[in-house]
Amino acid sequence: MSYYTKFTTIFLVVVCALQLSCVSDKEADSNKIDLSGEWSLRLDSLDTGTKENWQMAWDNETQKVQLPGTLDEAGIGKKDTLTPALNNYVLSSLTRKRQYIGKAWYQKQIEIPKKWEGKSLMLNLERVLWKSTVFVNGEEVGSRESLIGNHQYELSNLKAGENTISILIDNSDFYPDINVIGDRYPVKVNQEMAHAYTNHTQIKWNGILGDISIRPVSQKIFKSVEVYPDTKTGILNIEVATDSSTSKPISVEVLDSEGASVFSESISEYSEEENKIQFQFSVEGALEEWDEFNPQLYTVQVGTEEKKITKTFGYRSLSHDGGELTLNDHRIFLRGNLECVIFPLTGRPPMQKEEWLDLYQKAKAYGLNHFRFHSWCPPEAAFAAADEIGMYLQVELPHWSLKVGEDEKTWQFLESEADKIIADYGHHPSFLFMSMGNELEGNFDLLNNLVSELKEKDTRHLYATTSFSFQQPVGTRPEPEDEFFVTQWTDKGWIRGQGVFNEYSPNFETDYTANSRNIEVPLISHEIGQYSVYPDINEIEDYTGVLKPSNFIAVKEDLEKKNLLSLAPDFTKASGKLAAM
Repeated sequence: MSYYTKFTTIFLVVVCALQLSCVSDKEADSNKIDLSGEWSLRLDSLDTGTKENWQMAWDNETQKVQLPGTLDEAGIGKKDTLTPALNNYVLSSLTRKRQYIGKAWYQKQIEIPKKWEGKSLMLNLERVLWKSTVFVNGEEVGSRESLIGNHQYELSNLKAGENTISILIDNSDFYPDINVIGDRYPVKVNQEMAHAYTNHTQIKWNGILGDISIRPVSQKIFKSVEVYPDTKTGILNIEVATDSSTSKPISVEVLDSEGASVFSESISEYSEEENKIQFQFSVEGALEEWDEFNPQLYTVQVGTEEKKITKTFGYRSLSHDGGELTLNDHRIFLRGNLECVIFPLTGRPPMQKEEWLDLYQKAKAYGLNHFRFHSWCPPEAAFAAADEIGMYLQVELPHWSLKVGEDEKTWQFLESEADKIIADYGHHPSFLFMSMGNELEGNFDLLNNLVSELKEKDTRHLYATTSFSFQQPVGTRPEPEDEFFVTQWTDKGWIRGQGVFNEYSPNFETDYTANSRNIEVPLISHEIGQYSVYPDINEIEDYTGVLKPSNFIAVKEDLEKKNLLSLAPDFTKASGKLAAM
């Protein structure tokens, strides 16, 4: 065989392999329509869109935007005109280059395959601020409200061929009482401080983030599966949500992270009630325990021969017996950091697992094992990355309020958000703790009742009514339903070395035993390390995204006027030294 013939043969084999690979990828995506890409846009600041039938197909709309994404990232909205100066308007926060708060309509023409005609389909919008309303071919499907999870819609009126999807996103402040108002900030739109809805860390973006797709609704008997491990007994408790009863044996298989089977059994004895099947089986000695040092993940596969469902889980048990925080019967110590949605290039949370892995890896390099998500809950990617790398997470309701329980609709919204957090993210082994919010004040009977209900719904986590409170005596001792206690002090005195900001010098010698001896649940110190630092002027050039460092620029310009700019690095270093004094 000649060299040319050999080369041609090899080339054809490679091309065929690539074609087969492409076909396989296409088949894998055949049960999903990815709606990412270009969408038509109309801003509805005057709230006339519904009256003018903007839900109908638009002709030759010229304004376009990329989704997933935000209007800030697209450079759409009112342009900032703030001049850098040493005043509270400028110094209080970074500045949005563009800002739009209100209703915005997004529209796209989509093609539905013939095989999907007549089927029930599911539209998924992974993350939205705050409310979405969906229309198909001009007809309203419904509305959803959530700051912490996906907005899903069951679509039944799509026809084969071309259809018009219109999505109305409203990022207005629907429930002001979830938020504490910082009246020191002079601009009203910047006064909300809860990190789920604020302009101080995450901005009040309008858009859609993450997955935007349509899938057929599965007609499986089994809808979902949850795994509740007990490492003390070696038992896996399985709970399966069903659409109908079954008399067939249920096959169960546990696979490791490489896809190898580590356990397989046919279950014929199970309890069945209210569209729920429950059973348990022993895996003693077969599974490795999940923790920060060995983040081993498994997948459980449950179903009949015809239909199966899966769920990823970690084999771990969390406890607070005797006031000690234990994971898999081993005491653990939290070395953590706050995560307040501070991503100044985009003004919104990362939605890809790789981005979160990068963040967690940096934290682990500093010896940390814990992240507390202050008054917000991260997206799915953050949990998946934490599962994989072994990071302990505390999530919170989108809630930093001094008026808990005063508004009934606000409380109903928060209850719904709590249930959604458990339903959407409860299976992740990294999800260890959940608090009802930050520094809450108000009706603690309501908070205790909510925690009690959550404990009954999902036993895989520990719960607390609040992450610290200035309300007395709440802030000095745990509430009746608290399974852990986050505070700065008890009724005996301080339990965080910093005191109030720089009141005490940092040290490793202070013994807080006397001040914490009466606390009978695990004790977590609240927000240590709040030190004032002089701005690093060299960072100005790094702000290439949606936020402008007008406050940094104001400081730089002031130093230039005083011929002190050369000393700016020394000022930054000195402020760090001051915090350590």
